[in-house]
Amino acid sequence: MRIKEDRVKVRVPATTVDFGPTHDCLAMACALSDEVTIRAVAGGTQVRVIDRTPGGSPEHWLSASEVEKHPTITAIRGVLDLVGAPQVGVHLTYRRSIPTSVGLGDVEAELLAGVYGAWTILGKPQALNEDVLVDLVCKLGGNEVRARAVLDAPLVLRITGGSFLPLPVGEAVQPVALVPGFTDQETLDPGLLPRGVSFPRYAANSGRSAALVPLIADPAVTSDDQLWRDRLVRATVDDVLEDHRASFSPASVALIRWLRERGNAAFLSGSGPAVVCLWDLGADVVKSAQHSGWAVIDLGVGTEGLTLDV
Repeated sequence: MRIKEDRVKVRVPATTVDFGPTHDCLAMACALSDEVTIRAVAGGTQVRVIDRTPGGSPEHWLSASEVEKHPTITAIRGVLDLVGAPQVGVHLTYRRSIPTSVGLGDVEAELLAGVYGAWTILGKPQALNEDVLVDLVCKLGGNEVRARAVLDAPLVLRITGGSFLPLPVGEAVQPVALVPGFTDQETLDPGLLPRGVSFPRYAANSGRSAALVPLIADPAVTSDDQLWRDRLVRATVDDVLEDHRASFSPASVALIRWLRERGNAAFLSGSGPAVVCLWDLGADVVKSAQHSGWAVIDLGVGTEGLTLDV
């Protein structure tokens, strides 16, 4: 198989998962996105990063030793290997808007940009269907439910048998992220599950998860509907992992509880430390959070998902 296009621009949204009690079963694509330009060239590979995130590094080029380690380049190489296509030089420009390593899907964005960018420059071969490409993303370290949310935006629910149910998002949902501008010291592996959780607590989480999905998807709700807000505040409580996560991300869990006390539906996005609220925060809350070292970022809802432009 040969290269058929020499340039593609990929836009990949951020994602948030869990929403409190759903534990990697519910994911949403956001309007905030990375923009990636991939050019196939005859020469060597180069990577330019333009970082637009709060406190991010200025525009820079990766060193020769870093280039092939970039997840987007790794993903491109993986796709070319899958179909036996020759490896090529790549000029990659990565315009980053998704903060890194905070739980907003930066790794999945990098990997999806690579696999779908490579798929496009190969002429979109039918052999590389969505399942094959997502499987490669997962093998390279991506999260499947996040990847499916990007591809079936804006919202997906993982259901029995490993399949995913695409869902709408009501217009009242306008998520924002709070990202720490400080190091939140971790003491335990976030992947570890707590021991000895009682069945009633798991059952309570299941009930809140069942209530959460229709509340998020309801198209008729307006943002000033106080009953809707109150219900979402209760539905986003995680009775299984929240106390456990306080041991490795104490500042984030403290912020969630502080926001909840003020009537906001807040949760840790994946393993965090980013905290997501499902609607705009008031000016006083934003000011207090910023004063405590948190950057407040409008996420929005990503209705378009991943887009390609040749």
